[in-house]
Amino acid sequence: MCTVSYFSTKEKVIITSNRDENIFRPLAKHPTWYVYNQLKLCYPEDPLKGGSWFIINEFGTVFVLLNGGHSRHISMPPYRVSRGLVLIEIAASSNWQTHWDYINLFGIEPFTIIVYKNHSLHKCIWDGNNKYLSELDAFSPCIWSSSTLYNPEIIEIRKQWFTTFLNENSKLLDEKNLIDFHTMTKREDLENGLIIHRNNEMLTKNITQVVLEKSKFTLMHKDLITKQVSYIKETIPCN
Repeated sequence: MCTVSYFSTKEKVIITSNRDENIFRPLAKHPTWYVYNQLKLCYPEDPLKGGSWFIINEFGTVFVLLNGGHSRHISMPPYRVSRGLVLIEIAASSNWQTHWDYINLFGIEPFTIIVYKNHSLHKCIWDGNNKYLSELDAFSPCIWSSSTLYNPEIIEIRKQWFTTFLNENSKLLDEKNLIDFHTMTKREDLENGLIIHRNNEMLTKNITQVVLEKSKFTLMHKDLITKQVSYIKETIPCN
């Protein structure tokens, strides 16, 4: 929920997320299917709060959570509801944009959600006071970093790393290359690299990636602590 990249070609859309978490937080459950409001959602679950940071529904709509809004905020718990549960609520709605317009987020810690649906890409931000919704270019690669863990200067540097990576791999860029980027970039930098381990408190625990094609998707989830990897492959029905 702290580093997310987006890359698309004519054949594929690839969304990859690194989840940075407190070292003492329980290990996430590997992805499986759940049903909400007669809609099937697939996601890895945070057993502490029951929420998630990466969800894909049966029709191939993807919702990815990052902690923090526009800028770093002062955390002031307790909060009314976990952000991971808010993500499930939005993903389980019949129309996520309408739900975003009307959902009450007061008492919820700031967050950002990236939404991909049918060749459209959106960014939703809750800053603790106001909601923001913006449409992004679904044909341009992007990378986002959590404002709670990375200051603006580091966020810009990470964007430069991604640009360099894209340029160096322009002839052949696929999901495996993107996993390499998310696991190998600046491995020596445990503070701000793509894989962090800060003062035995915060570390990157999971990598989750979805590859969407015309009529199917593959969801890959890797637990960096146990080294276990799981895959879910599913056909996308016409909607």
